[in-house]
Amino acid sequence: MISEVLIMMDHKVSSYPFMFIKKHNKIVFKKLNSIVFDVEEALLKMLNNFSKFSDKLSLVIQTELSENFKDSVSKIQNIEFSENPSESMQVHVKNFYNDENYVNLGEFSQSGLSFIAVKIKNKQRIVEKLYFNRYDEDYNRFVSRVLSHVRAFTKKKLDFPVRFSNKETMENYKNFKWAKKVQVKQYALFDFNVNEYISKNEKEIENRIKSESYNQELKEKYSVNYEDVKKYKNPIIVYPDGAVFPNGRSGIGVVFVENDQVLNFFGKSTDFGISANECESIAIYETLMYAKQHLPFHTDYLEIRTDSLNCIRNIDEGNDVDNTMKIKDLLEEITWLDIKICWNKGHSGIFHNEMADIIAKNICLSEND
Repeated sequence: MISEVLIMMDHKVSSYPFMFIKKHNKIVFKKLNSIVFDVEEALLKMLNNFSKFSDKLSLVIQTELSENFKDSVSKIQNIEFSENPSESMQVHVKNFYNDENYVNLGEFSQSGLSFIAVKIKNKQRIVEKLYFNRYDEDYNRFVSRVLSHVRAFTKKKLDFPVRFSNKETMENYKNFKWAKKVQVKQYALFDFNVNEYISKNEKEIENRIKSESYNQELKEKYSVNYEDVKKYKNPIIVYPDGAVFPNGRSGIGVVFVENDQVLNFFGKSTDFGISANECESIAIYETLMYAKQHLPFHTDYLEIRTDSLNCIRNIDEGNDVDNTMKIKDLLEEITWLDIKICWNKGHSGIFHNEMADIIAKNICLSEND
C-alpha cells in the first residue's frame, strides 16, 4: 500500500524530477527513464498508477511543476496534497544525501529461519533487501551469497564499510575461504534494532516464512525417490539446468544418464535478458522436446531431476508462466513414457547436475553458439 510520495528535483541526482515512494513502511527511490519527452505527463501516469494501490496517498511536491499538472493531480482519486513530508520521509531524504556509503547486514531469526536484512547506501542510492537461508547452507556461504548480490548494486566494488550486527559472524566470515572473492576492504560493526526492523517489515517476513514452509512441502513431495527408478527396466535420468549471467546472456545444459553413464548431453543459448526461472523452465521444456523426438522406444521411464523449486511450484500449481503450460502440454502428449519431474538440491555434489550447470555456463561464456 503506497501512502506517501515526495517529488524533488536535483541536477546532481538526475536531469528530471525524481520521487521517494513510501510503501508498506519502506521508502524507495524512483527516477524517470533517461529519455522522457513530457516530464509532467510521465509523472502523472506514475501517480495515476500509484493511486490504484492506495486508500489515501499524501503527495508533497518540492520542485517547480505547472498549475495544469497540479490541477490534473487533484482530480486523481485517493491523492491529497501535503505541504511537508512525514518525519520518516525527512529522515530518509537526509540519509540519502549523507555522503557516507555503507552496507549493513542485520541478522535475526524467525520461525527457525535465519535472515539477513541488507541496507546499501551507495552514493545517492539506498537499497534495502531481505535474504534468508533457504538452502540450509553453511552460514559463511550464506553471508558470501548475500554479499555477492550486494556487489551487483555497487558495480562489484565494496570499497566502503561492510557493517555486521554480529561480531562473531563478522570474525568467522573474515577467515572464510570465499571472503577474498567478495573483496570486502573494510569490516565494521553497527547497532541493529531487531524488534524495530521486524515490526516495520512484519508482512514481508511473514510471507517469506509461509513461502519457505510451502517450499519444504514441495521438496518432500517432489524429492527424488530412488526406489521408483528400480521399478523400470531401462530408466533414463535427465539433469536440466539453466544459467543467467549479469550481462544478460543465458543458456541451458541438459544431461541424459542411463545406468550411471552419460547417454547424451547438449547445450543451447536462450533469449537475452530472461529471468533465471524462465531459463530453468526452458531447460525442462527442451528436455521433453528431445524425449519426444529421440526417445520413443528406447526407454519406458524418464525422470527429470531439476534443482529449480520455482519451476516445480509452477508446474504443481499450473501457473501460466515461464513455459509451464507448454511443459504440461508435452507431458500430456508423450503418452508412451512414464515421466516424473523431481527436485534435487543444486550445487550439492551431484556429478551430472554439476555437469549440466557447467554446460549452461559455458554457453553463456561462449561468443559463438
